Amino acid sequence: MSTNSNICKLMADGSVKSIYCHWDGYIEHNGRILNQYYRDPQKVEQLLSLGDISVLGEKVNASEAVEKYGFSYYFNAKFQELSEEEQERLDKESREHVIAYHRDRGERLQVKTYLDLEDFIMSEHEFQEFVYIMLPKNGADLCSTNSKDWKWFVWYDTGIHAVGDLDLFPLEENLSNLPKL
Repeated sequence: MSTNSNICKLMADGSVKSIYCHWDGYIEHNGRILNQYYRDPQKVEQLLSLGDISVLGEKVNASEAVEKYGFSYYFNAKFQELSEEEQERLDKESREHVIAYHRDRGERLQVKTYLDLEDFIMSEHEFQEFVYIMLPKNGADLCSTNSKDWKWFVWYDTGIHAVGDLDLFPLEENLSNLPKL
């Protein structure tokens, strides 16, 4: 069974962009990967530009196997002609990469855009089990490209919490510090 999630970011114009992720949305996987490998807001925007994804990986680009042999590389005749060691290497390397529905499977590009943070929060009925959103830290400029100015939050059963460094605490305590939209 999959654990679905949304991955979102508050953009420089005050809107919120959001994509769907089908697999491994729980904090121990997607939360850890986002917090460890997606601290740079520009890399997050690159991720969001891919549209909905099947699985989140540490690397945004397509894996070597997907680039050479397609999304279903394991069933590709040329892939099967490779040595077992090469197949294992490519398969292992593929697990580090994002698999995007549009880029890797040729499906329709889907990115949801909310007018602002309020519109985003009011649309909670559209959300998955875990919703990750990158927000600026206390008073940081929405245009900042400095990763130190941004922080990941997760919204799930118990409310909205900070993901960064596993220091989970309610976001409501810090809402007054968010930029005015």
